[in-house]
Amino acid sequence: MNITIIGGGKVGYNVAKQVSEDEKTNITLIEKRYEKCVEISEELDITVINGDSTDPKFLAEAGIEDTDMFIISTGDDEINFVSLEIISKLFNYDKIIVRVNNPKNKEIFEKSGVDTIISPTEIMTQAITLDIDHLIKERELKDD
Repeated sequence: MNITIIGGGKVGYNVAKQVSEDEKTNITLIEKRYEKCVEISEELDITVINGDSTDPKFLAEAGIEDTDMFIISTGDDEINFVSLEIISKLFNYDKIIVRVNNPKNKEIFEKSGVDTIISPTEIMTQAITLDIDHLIKERELKDD
């Protein structure tokens, strides 16, 4: 399986690191910051390409036509959305996982028809709220 990850920050890097341990998976990571590309290529045995995922010409030259799945994981919703639109509309891909940082933007991404949307902010909020609910219930039981 060929997977292309857009964004080499904490999320993209860690996904690449974990998934690349499966020898049946080929990972290509696209990162805009040259220094980050060098760092990642020294640490992981994956293909790292320095470039702009919002540039259709660059994506075509990067050889994305062999990709089975895209993971768009930058920390910038605008970049993620533009990359999503280019990949899904211009290149006609539908196996895309995208990171949405601001929950207010989730609806816009949903309308694009993306496969999977992951919002780290929502996940953390839900986990914290669940912990608070458990603590409240524990205290209520102790008070009874």
